[in-house]
Amino acid sequence: MKRITHPFLALATTAVVAWMPLVPAGPVAPAPQEAPLGDAPPLAALELPLEKLGAWGRRELTYTVTKGGSRQTLGAVVLTTSVADGVVTLTDRVDLDFRGAPFWLEVTATGPLDNELRPDKLIAKGTTDDGDGKTFELVAEFGPSSASVNSNSRSKSVQVPPGAVSDAALLRLVTLLPRRAGVLARFEHLLDASEMLVKPGGTIACSGPEGVEIDGKSRETWRFDVTSGDRVFLSAWVDGEGRLMKVLWDGYKEWTAKG
Repeated sequence: MKRITHPFLALATTAVVAWMPLVPAGPVAPAPQEAPLGDAPPLAALELPLEKLGAWGRRELTYTVTKGGSRQTLGAVVLTTSVADGVVTLTDRVDLDFRGAPFWLEVTATGPLDNELRPDKLIAKGTTDDGDGKTFELVAEFGPSSASVNSNSRSKSVQVPPGAVSDAALLRLVTLLPRRAGVLARFEHLLDASEMLVKPGGTIACSGPEGVEIDGKSRETWRFDVTSGDRVFLSAWVDGEGRLMKVLWDGYKEWTAKG
């Protein structure tokens, strides 16, 4: 949800408000370059405990935005991860009260269980944001360096180079990285899956421990700041058991775990 009308590749409707903001983007933090990008090990080369994604399960989070000193709860987010026969399925669903009307979006990506979680197929469906209750569906099928995207009987090919990691995949991968201050990894490209748009790659940097308030109680977590180009666009807090506890997009759009 990077803006109020959030086109999904301009192929679907203007309706896809997706995983991130409902309001115009605010200021974002500069990227913390603790080491030159080239010095950080590539994400694809790390030894990650990928088998843990089989038990990742379901995470329910509350979606809020903070702007101009005010804080508003917009709805809920559910992230689900499952693994079967070497194939991982990531499903992200958003249910919001949007302009006084219910809005939902569900994005499901399936692909091989590896360090980048690059999908073979992605399906997005939901309601449009014009309040008339209409729905849409978009299907993207991925090859080694591109994706074929189909929506509303229209199709388009999008270049998705090797090494592209989606924002949805990053939410799972940060839970597998070592929870130790100073840990740093890099990825070559960022795939904004909600728009099927490839952006500059960046780094994932760990700091902490850091306390996060969940349901009125402080939880010890480790913070992972993720950059694209020269800015932090995502911060994620992971507890000692590898559970995603909090997500912050662009410094003001927050998802907080329920319990």
